Amino acid sequence: MPAICYLESFIEPFGTLWFIYLLPVFFVVTKATRNMPPLLIWAVAALLESSRIATGWTVIDEFAARFVYFYSG
Repeated sequence: MPAICYLESFIEPFGTLWFIYLLPVFFVVTKATRNMPPLLIWAVAALLESSRIATGWTVIDEFAARFVYFYSG
């Protein structure tokens, strides 16, 4: 059972520190898409934010809702 909790923590962070958990995810996605047109990345990020994705998984939901702000910065 502890192994399942450990693996699940990569998708569902514990506690209210989800933003600290998502900072490296934001960085990796930004770095991986650096060769794409920035306006396209921003448009996709804005579309994700406006679509109000609600999967029940903190990482996916918060990434979709907040990546546009990280990328804009």
